Amino acid sequence: RFELALAKYDKVVEAIGSHDSFKPELKQRAIEAKRLVELNRAACYLQIHNPTGALSSCNKVLKEDRNNVKALFRRAKAHHARGEHVEAQQDLERVLELDAANSEAKALMPHVK
Repeated sequence: RFELALAKYDKVVEAIGSHDSFKPELKQRAIEAKRLVELNRAACYLQIHNPTGALSSCNKVLKEDRNNVKALFRRAKAHHARGEHVEAQQDLERVLELDAANSEAKALMPHVK
């Protein structure tokens, strides 16, 4: 079911394509739609145990929005799954800087240290 979702997200990204030619009022909506799709793709990749795919999707979001808490947390999970504990810890620390009450980040932190 996650693979099916990924296929549908791929179609959305393909349909939106480059948003450079969009009218200004649609351009922002297209950017936000792509961000949401990449966040959802990252979640799916984590569910199917593909941390590299999740990492790629998170990096696309963070390229445009370096303070996106969901992307940082999902990237931390991907790094953790790949055994990259220093990188995971850095992302979790950033999540907690932005959202000190984030219980998921607090719960994962002891596992990456």
